[in-house]
Amino acid sequence: MLDTSVLHTQMPADLVNADTRKLIDEHASHADLRVVWHFPEVVVLERHFQMKEKAASLVRDFQKMDALLDFKLDLTPEKIDQKIGQIIESQMATIGISKIVLKTDKTDWPSLIRKAALREPHLREIYA
Repeated sequence: MLDTSVLHTQMPADLVNADTRKLIDEHASHADLRVVWHFPEVVVLERHFQMKEKAASLVRDFQKMDALLDFKLDLTPEKIDQKIGQIIESQMATIGISKIVLKTDKTDWPSLIRKAALREPHLREIYA
């Protein structure tokens, strides 16, 4: 399972950085071991947010160019958001990553918080 801290990349169109992509590619198949890569849903949402923030900064530059050259660019926040979602889904499929959803309704949050604060193990399955 991967967290966003190891995925971060300066390339706005890439879901994961080059090192992570290489790691996943190198361990895609082993004769004696099945490796499966999962992103928690919150990680997918965080990358979506990061990519959207980068796109927003780029759009401002395109809008300046459009004002100068009158290209009539149709870059709405909704279209950008939708396209980023498509890019993420496509890259996850290409790389071989599945998304898992946290079972928030099955989690005993008070117990989890207490155990986290006291550094006690919490062994209950919380992912779908």
